[in-house]
Amino acid sequence: MGEGDVEVTVEVFVAEPAADHGAFEQVVEATIEATSGRIAVLSPTGHLPDAEFFDLPPGPVRVRASRAAPAAGRGAAERLRVRLWPVAGHGAPRVFRRRG
Repeated sequence: MGEGDVEVTVEVFVAEPAADHGAFEQVVEATIEATSGRIAVLSPTGHLPDAEFFDLPPGPVRVRASRAAPAAGRGAAERLRVRLWPVAGHGAPRVFRRRG
């Protein structure tokens, strides 16, 4: 991986996963509505037919996005991790960590 690359991981859970916020510089959470029960993940310049799809129960889904910047001078990629799980209702957005 070269400079400017972004490594994205998407994980789907049946319930809220354990927190591991210390491994990331930024961690935020919000609830979205997945009315179809499918979530599409694609880059800002991507096209929906090329997206990866993830199945969830239809309804509200909690999304936790975590970001780790690349290590300076190592040519490593920025890491983004998106965790998804179904929830019973809509919770307020939360910021767990914000650095850099």
